[in-house]
Amino acid sequence: MFYATLLLKYLSRETVEKLLMIVSRIVYGDLSKYGLPFPTEGPFTMKMKYGKFPVIDLGTVKKIKSGEIQVTELMVFGNDLLNGSSCFNN
Repeated sequence: MFYATLLLKYLSRETVEKLLMIVSRIVYGDLSKYGLPFPTEGPFTMKMKYGKFPVIDLGTVKKIKSGEIQVTELMVFGNDLLNGSSCFNN
């Protein structure tokens, strides 16, 4: 993200987001087969719309691909995340 913010000085937000999404696809690969669909919006758009954006690192991706971490569908109700029978409070 540091380099992306530097690029914002010279390129439009849309262009930087497209570049970020291309680089993300190259670095992380296709994670949809592991339950993580590729986002349809870039990180700056998400930050503007929702006040936050998803963050994932290479170590987490490695564990997801090896099966050490299993991605499950979460349901969000207010500040509560429901995962099957478990409930986690943010």
